[in-house]
Amino acid sequence: MTNELTHATKLLAEKDALELQISALLDSLKDMGVGMSDSLIDADGFPRADIDVYTIRHVRNQIIRLKTDLKNKMKEMEAALYTLHSVKWKESVGEDSNSPPAQRKAVFSPFLKINKVLLESPSHSAGFQANDLILKFGNIQFEGGSEDLLKKVASLVALSENKSIAVTLSRDRKSIETTLVPKKWSGRGLLG
Repeated sequence: MTNELTHATKLLAEKDALELQISALLDSLKDMGVGMSDSLIDADGFPRADIDVYTIRHVRNQIIRLKTDLKNKMKEMEAALYTLHSVKWKESVGEDSNSPPAQRKAVFSPFLKINKVLLESPSHSAGFQANDLILKFGNIQFEGGSEDLLKKVASLVALSENKSIAVTLSRDRKSIETTLVPKKWSGRGLLG
């Protein structure tokens, strides 16, 4: 895990350096009396005589390039943090990455937390408890993207009324597999 942590720390330092450069360039534009969107031409369509148009355009271009670099660095950081946390997660559940794949259990990252389970609800019948973490819900699992998994879960539940859904939970760092059958009950919704 030290390699992943070192890599994430390095990316963080690079991100901070990019932000400092952008801030310094924005300050230099401010000192010249313009911002990123102020016009560089006068009312007649000629370059303004009160500013150094060439320098301002050059600084704006640098800022735009650095913002693109920052955006890419943030994507790298997201991937590095995901890797770091997945390694940490695998260590916490005791997976030995050196064991043959046939002997390893699939390890999923949690993407939802159960806050409350109502008595006699379908969730209660499936064995859900407050503070359980959902690792896999049907075919839905966290894969490092930024997609809205909650909407996918809601859609699957709506399409699976009175049908079984395999769910993998994490409770006290132990993986639990159960089956949930979304259905109408005395409370609201199909899960409770």
